[in-house]
Amino acid sequence: MLRSRGSYTVIDKITVSLNIKRDVYEAEFSNLGLKAVPISDEYPEKYDRLLCGGIWCIVQLDYEYIEEDKKNGNPIQIRKLTPIQLSLTVCTAIFPVGRFQSFVRSISRMTTDSLRTTSPNISGSCGRNSTAMRWLTTSTLEKI
Repeated sequence: MLRSRGSYTVIDKITVSLNIKRDVYEAEFSNLGLKAVPISDEYPEKYDRLLCGGIWCIVQLDYEYIEEDKKNGNPIQIRKLTPIQLSLTVCTAIFPVGRFQSFVRSISRMTTDSLRTTSPNISGSCGRNSTAMRWLTTSTLEKI
């Protein structure tokens, strides 16, 4: 879908490492299976947790295949990255025991549009504190 559209927004856990040979930071997407995606220096400098274990993020991706860059380049570029990591304290206040990981797996597979469409349903049925969940999903989607 990214290739045909040219751009796409995803939610995934992103981990960044420094490629010493090329002297560039590269992102790895835990659910998409993408590796060695170039990422601007500004993101690891601003969000150091990307370098030590990763963070869940909303990521806007661009796809542009350039024949000359076939051997050394990656057609996927990160246009924008927005961390959405929730603290464990917030998560345990909102979700019943064991439901948070299930929620994260579910939303990581959804597109931005489907998240916007279903966020009232998610927030209405996620656990002990529906008002807090509604605020979290709505405030996260407003940043997109």
